[in-house]
Amino acid sequence: MSNETKWTPGPWVIGHKGIHEGKNPRSNQIVNKPSVRSSNSLDYYLNANLIAAAPDLYDALYDLVVSVELIGEHVAMPEEVKAAHEALSKARGEQ
Repeated sequence: MSNETKWTPGPWVIGHKGIHEGKNPRSNQIVNKPSVRSSNSLDYYLNANLIAAAPDLYDALYDLVVSVELIGEHVAMPEEVKAAHEALSKARGEQ
């Protein structure tokens, strides 16, 4: 299984104007905060938390799949491993 990714490497952090690479909210901005004022800016922060966690989630899932396959547990839970492979593939833009 390939782990070659093309997105900005994590970690990512949420800043006042968007999501930034690294741990500094003043570093290079990779996702802009919508400029439209909404009555509920909580939506932005809820979505931003998930987006900012994406690199860590991808790495954790990848490491878990590799470990499960190395110890042979993929035989015991083939649907779960298949779903994990599909999610990783989707994140890499292969689907």
